[in-house]
Amino acid sequence: MISFDRTDQSVFGRWWWTVDRWQLGALAVLMFVGTVLITAASPPVAERIGIQDTFYFVERHLMMLVPTVLLMGAVSMLSPRGVRRVALAVFLIALALVYATLVVGVEIKGARRWIHVPGLSIQPSEFVKPAFAVVAAWLFSLSRTNPGFPGAIVSTVLFGVTLAGLILQPDLGMTFVVAAVWFAQFFLAGLNIVLVMGSAGSASPGWSAPISRCRTSTAASTASSTPRRATTTRSTARWRPSPTAGCSAPGRARGR
Repeated sequence: MISFDRTDQSVFGRWWWTVDRWQLGALAVLMFVGTVLITAASPPVAERIGIQDTFYFVERHLMMLVPTVLLMGAVSMLSPRGVRRVALAVFLIALALVYATLVVGVEIKGARRWIHVPGLSIQPSEFVKPAFAVVAAWLFSLSRTNPGFPGAIVSTVLFGVTLAGLILQPDLGMTFVVAAVWFAQFFLAGLNIVLVMGSAGSASPGWSAPISRCRTSTAASTASSTPRRATTTRSTARWRPSPTAGCSAPGRARGR
């Protein structure tokens, strides 16, 4: 088993005592399971679509998996400052490519999300997603450590620019993921939960009036359901629109 002394100050020694080994093991298991599944499921697909090489998809999967493992290991050895710098560079380049897909991207089923290069297709939004999470967290932390730095404002501007590019593609799934991550980070950075609930409630203003009418009419019908004889006969009663129109059946039944 690989082991390093805690006093080892080499690159691999610091990496071994700072990396999340449980997460690293979980990623290794995930890669192994994915390889087994694609090995079992892809040969029939290759035969059905007429590819001569039965293990064509397996070979492509392994061809992408090897550099991915090397890249993941290299990134995990970076310092926090190095991670922030790499994330900022990747975010700016990937964001430019997101907008480039609107011009030079390949349209598939009405969406322009991919850029074809020789040998493979690149979806820039997949690089924007992790890089933007790191950059946004960095900006939020700077706004807390440096009170004069407008980290929340800069993060909000970058969030709007990113969402605009994803919506224009359109890529609603990626838009939802990026928005969910950003709002979660903003909440952890100090966003008041009351503001979140208020914005959610203001998105549906038409619900408040019917609900309040139903509650009022239900309370009135409950108060008027005492066992006394009605003084108004059917012949003298005039039809009026029911205040409980659109309410639930139990509320109307009690109002009779």
